[in-house]
Amino acid sequence: MKKKYAVQKSGIRGKGLFAISKIAQHEIIFIPKGVVDTTKNYSRSDARTSQHMLAIGPHTWLKTERNNPLWHLNHSCEPNAYICGSKIIVAKEDILPGEEITIDYSFTEEDPFWELDNPCQCGTSVCRSRIRSITHLPQELRIAQRKYTPDWLQKYT
Repeated sequence: MKKKYAVQKSGIRGKGLFAISKIAQHEIIFIPKGVVDTTKNYSRSDARTSQHMLAIGPHTWLKTERNNPLWHLNHSCEPNAYICGSKIIVAKEDILPGEEITIDYSFTEEDPFWELDNPCQCGTSVCRSRIRSITHLPQELRIAQRKYTPDWLQKYT
């Protein structure tokens, strides 16, 4: 699969992924790789240590390294990409060259203790500021975003 993004300085936070050519709606952007990590129970202490990990199932995460594009995939409350299946990053809409690729972190996690370590800085008109797992989202938002929710989190929509 041809690389569709480059890592650049982000206006949201740190570095981000930016489209280097047009990415069409529903096109696969990348499939992250990593080491699978599991836990039996969710806990407050584990929730804070799960940075740069992607939940791929109940109590199961994909740990990534700095060279993985997932490491630089920033959050937005109005994202242009989503998780298909359990870990495929797909364009929610056409993404133009130079545009930052973002996902909504709340639609990647069910751990009731998980929360983004600082307030959201996406700058959209629908910014929620406090970003927590899908279990904390209003039901109407979960229903509206059902088709962009990973398979294993569909039970919340």
